Formats: sequence, structure tokens, C-alpha cells
Amino acid sequence: MRFRYLLAVIFVLLILGIGPLSITGKIAELEISRGEMFGVSIYPIKPLFGEETEISIGIKNTASTENDYKLVYRIIKDGVVKHTSDRQFTLFPSEIIKINPTIILNDLGSHLLIIELFDKAGVKLFDTITKTFDVVSEIGPFDLRLDLPTSIIQPGGDIPVILTIINLGEKETQVNVNVNVNCYDKSDIQDEFSILLGPKVVTEKIVNVAACKETGLHEVSASIVHLNRTWIAAVNQLYLQESFLDISYDTPPLINGVAGQPASFNIVIKNIGEDTIHNLKVLIEKIPSEWINIDTPLVAQLESGKTAFFYITITIPYDLKPQNVTSRITIAADEGLIRKELELNIAESTFPTGPPPPQTIIPVDEGKKEASLKFTFSTAIIVIISILIMTLVVVVLIVELYGKKPHANPSSTKKPIVKFEKQPKSTVKKEKVSNKPEKQNALRKVEKAYEEGLISKEIYLKTKNKFLKERNG
Repeated sequence: MRFRYLLAVIFVLLILGIGPLSITGKIAELEISRGEMFGVSIYPIKPLFGEETEISIGIKNTASTENDYKLVYRIIKDGVVKHTSDRQFTLFPSEIIKINPTIILNDLGSHLLIIELFDKAGVKLFDTITKTFDVVSEIGPFDLRLDLPTSIIQPGGDIPVILTIINLGEKETQVNVNVNVNCYDKSDIQDEFSILLGPKVVTEKIVNVAACKETGLHEVSASIVHLNRTWIAAVNQLYLQESFLDISYDTPPLINGVAGQPASFNIVIKNIGEDTIHNLKVLIEKIPSEWINIDTPLVAQLESGKTAFFYITITIPYDLKPQNVTSRITIAADEGLIRKELELNIAESTFPTGPPPPQTIIPVDEGKKEASLKFTFSTAIIVIISILIMTLVVVVLIVELYGKKPHANPSSTKKPIVKFEKQPKSTVKKEKVSNKPEKQNALRKVEKAYEEGLISKEIYLKTKNKFLKERNG
């Protein structure tokens, strides 16, 4: 019985204790925090490369006294701190302040903003907010690479310049590209062209520039110019000297293709000279590089008498009209280069309305997979222990109430009734004997039998009344 009451008391105290515990935790939290930040935003949402970006930060004094604060914010890109600054200020109780610093970001891509609110000494941390954002560019920046397929060119010949141009911005831009070959005996040789660069697109273009007539080491450079500003430049070197690439080669003079389908052919090159050829490669000029795929971009060494095999595939866009394209195959190595004309005959596409669109795969929204409620580890432990204790209490109470038989209770349990058979009346007249002690002993035995539950109360009372009548005569 006592154990059951004890469990009930624990159950009630547990229920009443959860509320005060949470309230006490909130009070302790308020006592620890004396300031908080809110409404942190970045404008524009996607900051522009090289332009001002505004950060808006709200701060509130949550304490009941005046406090001094130190606000520190950092901009991190790929683990490197790109910008850091701090502000100090004082706030009265419940006072709110808005801080709007501006910065200029000169790196593209994802950035991390970390804002921390300290006490005046910068020791005690009150609040922290982190925010990620992307820096984009409407115009540029650009990347440029200049490669030469050979390091030796005959004086007065053409230099095939391979330009790789990358628009890192998010806006389509028309730019000018200048190519320059420095000469010693006369003015530099220059070439210029305009090209439309799509956003986040890598473009490769081969440009042929005339070489100077004097021999020796020369520089070839290229630069991207837009809005009267040179955005980036690249440079490479080569020798102008008499050269001879001693090879035999087999290239097709005509390639027939159909718009929307690939056209493939191969080029076989054999080193018929006595010296080893280095960095042998094949270029297809005057055709967009995104159409072309060469399975072997480079043969590092081709020894005398050996043969190299290049398999080339040209994928023609489906919407291209029937036409003939005059191209040029360039076989280049460190020792020199050889060119040969190539005619590409393009027929009408067999898909007049265009090829079937690729199947679109809709990505799963990862945000929906997250749980709607998040608990801290300590809160989860408290809830689990509380549920286990309450379950145990309920089980024990059920066992106490229904699982055991009730104990014997003299006042409620029926006692066996001892029946005395009525003796027949004797025909012999009994003599009246007066023996009071013996009757008192008999009466005590009857009382004891009643107390032990051997006879009923009715029999006990009848016996006692009979004794009293006999005693009183």
C-alpha cells in the first residue's frame, strides 16, 4: 500500500516538475544572454563582382541594464578570410540598433558571412549568425589561355594560336580579342576579332596570325578588351626558324555529314625521319571546337618509323542548314607543323523539328526530408526518461489494483458457521446443579472461538445470553 502511494507521488511530482524545469532553463538562458542579433540580410541577394554590397544587422539589448558591445563580422571564401571588420557601441535596456556596413567583393562563387556579438572586451560571446551567399558578375570576369601547337614556325608563315576564353559571369557578353606577335625589324603584327561569350561558358577558338620574317624567339600575346578596359591577357613564346617535319600522313579531302548526326574519320601519321617527334597533335581549324572530339589529343613521342592514329568525330548541330564548310587540318609538333585543306559537306537534318528532348529529372527537394521539429540532446534525454518513469508507474498501479488477491478481513470475510444439532429432550428429569466456574470457562471458550472466526456472531450472542439467563437464575 505504501509503495503504491509512493509511486503516485512520484508520478505527480514528475508531471509538475517538467514545467518548472523548462521555465528555469529559460530564465537561466535569459540571464546568460545580454544581447541578440536579428534581421541579418545581404543586398543584393546575389552580390555583384567588384561592386558595393550592403550587409544589414539588427542588434537588441536583452538585459535590464546598459551594456557595451563589440560586433565582429568576417567574409570567408574557400576557407580564406577575405574581409574582416568590427564595431563597438552601447545600448540601453531593450534598445535596438541597425548597422549597415558596405564591402566590395572581388571573388566569384560561394562565400560565408560570420557575425559575432561580444561584450566590450570581446571575450564573452552573446550571439552568432552565419549566412552563405554567392557573388556573381553580370559582365565578366573572364579567363584566357593561349596555347601554341608547335614551338617552331617558319618565318613569314602562319601561327595557329589556340585561345581558350571563359566567361565567368552570368550575363552574355560581346567582347573584343586582340592577338599580337612581336617583331624586331618592323612593327608588331596584330589581329583582332569580336566574339559573343555565353554565361559560364568555355569557348575555344583557333586564330591564324602571320609570323614575322626574322628568325629567333618571339612572343605571342592575346587580351580581352571590353568597355575600353583590358580584362585579362595571356602570353606564349615560339621560335621562328626554318623547320621541316619529316612525316607522311593520310587525311580525307572531303567529309560528308548530316545535321544532327556525328561524322567520323581518322588521320594516320608516320614518322619517316630519323629523329623522334615530340608532342604530336592534330587541330581542326575554322570549325567550332565544341563540335570536335579527338580521341587522342596528344602523342608525347613518335619515334622514327612509328605510326600515330587519330580518330576524330565532328558532331554537327541539328538546326544547321545544308552548306559546305572549308576547314583545315593542322598537324603540329615541337619540330614544326603541316597544314592540309578539308572540305565538310553538311546535308539537311533528318529531324526537321529537332531531336527529341532529353528526359528531365526533377531533383528531390532535400529540404523536405528534414524533420520539422529539432530537439537538443539534453531535452530528448529528459523526455525519454520521463516517458519511461510514467510508464513504469502506470504498470505498477495496474498490478497493485488488479494483479493480487485481497487479504482476509475478519469484518468482511464470511466465517464458517458451526451448526449445533438440537439434542432431543431427555425424558429423565435432570437435577439442577449449580456450577458457575465451569460455565464461565465454557463462556470464555465460546468468546475465543468467536474471536478466531470459528463461529458466527449469531451463535456467540445466543450462547452468551443463555449463560447470562442461567447465571441470573
